[in-house]
Amino acid sequence: MLVPIPAPTTVTNRTDQKVYHDISVAGKPCVVKRNLSPAEFVASPFTHKLIVMSDLANRMRNEKAAIDFVREHTSIPVPNILFYMDEGDRVYLGLEDVGGVRMDRVEDHSDKAKIIKQLDAFTAELATHRSPEIKSFTPAPCFPFALTRYRYKASPTSFAKCLIEGYPLCHGDLHEANVMVDPQTMQVKAVLDWEHCGYYPPEIDAARYKSGSNTVVHPDGSTTDYLDFGDKASETLDKLKV
Repeated sequence: MLVPIPAPTTVTNRTDQKVYHDISVAGKPCVVKRNLSPAEFVASPFTHKLIVMSDLANRMRNEKAAIDFVREHTSIPVPNILFYMDEGDRVYLGLEDVGGVRMDRVEDHSDKAKIIKQLDAFTAELATHRSPEIKSFTPAPCFPFALTRYRYKASPTSFAKCLIEGYPLCHGDLHEANVMVDPQTMQVKAVLDWEHCGYYPPEIDAARYKSGSNTVVHPDGSTTDYLDFGDKASETLDKLKV
């Protein structure tokens, strides 16, 4: 008699951009996420208009390529990719669950300072990788979250080249919720969410891990709300259009 094999337990969560599944791959805990296809786009509860995000699949491809690059060329800890499939309008990316706690749940100020010091070193290491062109790891740039003016472009936009110094590699969305740490040692276990990674002018990237996810801390100590910062960053890109 054939005994049916039970299906793996799957916990599913859906947002207005992606579907997430908590599964096991080769005995390892894995979080699989995929973009919503156009047929799954939902209407805003406020405007009642369809939320159309044409860059979702592109961002998923970019994240996979960025993680591969960062693992090979830097010392920055990133999650292992356990599963990847690209069906065109649907892209699946499965990342090993690294465990630990999110940085935004660390309350002790001295502990948080230890994490910030590591992230400062990581961003400096990323910046040693340069490109003469503004680009991501996919044909269309995947600009940081606040740059709504540019985020949903389906085709690349031409920007002035930086031939001497080059544009630094940036994470693009580095805030506390995207950093997993060991709760005992405060060592960073993994930096997550590389969808917006690319080579950009430093003025359009914000290290939001120093004072909460919605606050940008400038070198002079002043702060800016992240969405307001996005307007300023977009102006920088506007000046570089060719």
